[in-house]
Amino acid sequence: METPWVLVTMDGTIVDEHPNFEWVRYAISWVVIEKHLKGIAVEHAKAEVLHRHAHRVVEQRPGDHFTYTRRSRFRLPPSLVSARSR
Repeated sequence: METPWVLVTMDGTIVDEHPNFEWVRYAISWVVIEKHLKGIAVEHAKAEVLHRHAHRVVEQRPGDHFTYTRRSRFRLPPSLVSARSR
């Protein structure tokens, strides 16, 4: 793509599952929601996280990997963010 873009995903294993992809060329945002949520509440929670942090997501640069929760953001993939911080 000619313009910068950010991949937003809930799949914390995507980088491991596609090792030949050049992940350092792209910015990745992981959305982490509370584990007790089910059904439509999951979709509402994802939308809330994205709306709350949209201004920060668009500022990400190639090679950035951030995890966003309802309350916080972390400059780490989800596997490195402690469960306590969620």
